[in-house]
Amino acid sequence: MGFLKHLAGEKMLADYARQMANVFDRETGEIHKAQIFVAVLGTSSCTYAEAMKTGSAPRPFRSAWS
Repeated sequence: MGFLKHLAGEKMLADYARQMANVFDRETGEIHKAQIFVAVLGTSSCTYAEAMKTGSAPRPFRSAWS
């Protein structure tokens, strides 16, 4: 594991997980494939993750972190 030097709050690291996840839809009973989006605030290690339908864009970060 490498270390990045930066000030607190200066950087957020974001990426999609390589593997797809199976997500169960309670309303329909279907299983869907989803991408896992992950973002981490480097210094605090505060982590956000969200399963999204394939091809959809992540929500704006201001609402994701609230």
